[in-house]
Amino acid sequence: MKKNIFYKADKDRVAELLADRSIPPGAKVIILNLIYRLGGKTYSYPSKSKIGKDVGLGSRQVANHLNILKEKGYITWTRGGVNERTGKSFGSNKYFLTNLIIKKEITKNETK
Repeated sequence: MKKNIFYKADKDRVAELLADRSIPPGAKVIILNLIYRLGGKTYSYPSKSKIGKDVGLGSRQVANHLNILKEKGYITWTRGGVNERTGKSFGSNKYFLTNLIIKKEITKNETK
């Protein structure tokens, strides 16, 4: 038996964030964009300009909303990084959503 581990958004925590009136609508749209980009990991790494294009905001607005989400404890980030799968470095931030996601394990039968 092989275990595959992946991560997905915790519906209750995301609902709590979306219901929080102290978080601006733009920040909520940005967090949903980051969740969409997780791909089973605990992080995503789009550039601020890419996030802005996706959600219809400028890079400065994106930066302000990201700071709000960080202050509220929903996300953290590191500057730049390396793609674990390809080994290529990237210049955009690596955004971690560890307070909004849950770990899932799936057991698969291995056949030889």
